Amino acid sequence: MIATTVKPDFQRAEEEYFAKTSLEHRKKYAQFFTPLSIATCMANWVISDKQGTMRLLDPAFGLGHLVASMDANRLANIEIVGYELDTHAYTEAYRLWNGYSSITLQNKDFLAYPPERLFDAILCNPPYLKFHDYDNASAIAKINATLGTTLNGFTNIHSLFILQALSCLKKGGRAAFVVPSEFLNSDYGVHVKEALLKTGMLRYVMIIDFSANVFKDALTTSCILLFANDEHKSRVEFLTAHSENTLFTLQETVQIYPKMNGTSQAVFDIMPTVKWRRYYQERASEQYRNLVPLRQYGKVSRGIATGDNTFFTFNRARQQEWQIPDEYLLPCLTKAAQCGNIVYTNAHHSRNLEANEPVMLLNAEIGDNEAVKRYLKHGEEQGTHKRFLTKSRTPWYALERRAPAPILVTVFNRNGLRFVWNEANVYNLTAYHCFYPNLFAQGKEKLLFAYLITDVAKEIFRDNRREYGDGLEKFEPNDLNSSLVLDLSVIDSDVQKNIDEHISHILFQYSAEHKAVEALQTLNEIFTFLLVQ
Repeated sequence: MIATTVKPDFQRAEEEYFAKTSLEHRKKYAQFFTPLSIATCMANWVISDKQGTMRLLDPAFGLGHLVASMDANRLANIEIVGYELDTHAYTEAYRLWNGYSSITLQNKDFLAYPPERLFDAILCNPPYLKFHDYDNASAIAKINATLGTTLNGFTNIHSLFILQALSCLKKGGRAAFVVPSEFLNSDYGVHVKEALLKTGMLRYVMIIDFSANVFKDALTTSCILLFANDEHKSRVEFLTAHSENTLFTLQETVQIYPKMNGTSQAVFDIMPTVKWRRYYQERASEQYRNLVPLRQYGKVSRGIATGDNTFFTFNRARQQEWQIPDEYLLPCLTKAAQCGNIVYTNAHHSRNLEANEPVMLLNAEIGDNEAVKRYLKHGEEQGTHKRFLTKSRTPWYALERRAPAPILVTVFNRNGLRFVWNEANVYNLTAYHCFYPNLFAQGKEKLLFAYLITDVAKEIFRDNRREYGDGLEKFEPNDLNSSLVLDLSVIDSDVQKNIDEHISHILFQYSAEHKAVEALQTLNEIFTFLLVQ
């Protein structure tokens, strides 16, 4: 079936492709090519129990990295159909694989033109596009109508590839996908996980937890999903690979399928509504007592989304250039780096202004000023009023209704969550989330903040984190609202007085740019004791 058994030199092919293809183009088509170790693991799963000829589908072929991981002699018995939407990548792939008569490449969108025939095996590294980076409305509607799923508008495109591809899998067939692991622990992922369990084909979830990113230029962690369209539907096994060596070892675990280890989970015990981290990582909160959800004491909301930060934010120089009066500008943290402290004071804000940081936010609705009108006209001339968020607002320059929050929290982190006491009462953009205390926290705001800045609190919050590549972690508002914190009602008046003294000292020290290491350690010890008593 194959004209030649000499496979392309893929290391050289990838280097050449990267050299002549811009990063912008690769990001547009979400092209992150599969490392050999992962490709081999996936290929071994789909062909390990197959003898003789077979048909294999790759819905996102790229240059053919997944196919290249297979032994050339084994390829002789595999009829391969590959889809590739990007004409540039398709042309390169066609050149590389032109000598293989068994490989049929199609320059088509797999989601729009799925094959009519079924396949014995499916290998896929789908594009890594988030919901706002592609026309998801029609694609999701089609998948929901065809497969009876309930995916929402926040579903990323790789989830659609998985579900549509699985509908092309023969009875007895196997499939393997490598995708970002974020959906395992995100809100939009609930419907995706529900759909995957509903197929009855999910067998292994293999977390790729290498110390370095496995995909070039991709700020994400990944997982391998292994599927089988057979009768062994009762259990799913969660595995974690911390290195390439571990990944090779885990392949031995997978090879004993349909037998599974005792660590596998019964399907009826796996809940799509919870973060699946609980099935493959220990949760810090399990070792503590006296915990309640943070939402018991208030609500975390995202910061203000302007639709065009460059237009809506000002530093002193820009204010003077456009002669915008002070009353039309709100004090605002626009970037996380503008506050590297646990408290943000008026003095800190003044220093940011002096450093020409953009820490002012345009509030153009409050009056009728000629300079402001000129600036708004400038915005319309450059198309700011037609951007994704601004075009749906009336007027387009209206700000979202967000009051300054007493406590701010960083969205991204590498060294644990950072909560900020907003003493300056400034507004904030989406680099920070806002925490608004409710009646149950009234009078206890600093007490709660004292707990939030401790190491033990950060440890427990990590149970709800979302992981990206290179140690980057993210928390969405609902991740924080559902996170567990100390039940403040267990703190008696004497202990509270002690905590109040320490947090007052800490805030005073940090306000003056001094550290309060010992006081923080003492707070951590006090709260740790309260969590285990």
